[in-house]
Amino acid sequence: MLRDRSPTGRGNGLKIHKVWVRIPPILFEMEAIMAKSGGGVIGDKEWVARTTWDGKELIFVREHSCYDLDSTSLRDLAERRIMQCQYEMQHWQDLLDKRETYINENAGE
Repeated sequence: MLRDRSPTGRGNGLKIHKVWVRIPPILFEMEAIMAKSGGGVIGDKEWVARTTWDGKELIFVREHSCYDLDSTSLRDLAERRIMQCQYEMQHWQDLLDKRETYINENAGE
């Protein structure tokens, strides 16, 4: 015997709710600009700030994410990126140090 079951095994199946949200026009414009070749307005930057029609400042990140300026997610992203850059900078500094040591050791030959 077949029984109707919800995908999660609870209740009477999936419940779908319609939610209407107002999307500021700037988001559509930014999406269109960013979709153009080379990242559009961001170019070689990692992020760009834009102000919406209602005066709210939004941060658009290269990965096509959008954040409120006061969001903790934006803070976490920035801190993580800074740590990555510091690690990478140290990695390259180690290479320069190694090069300098090699040159100094072989200068007398």
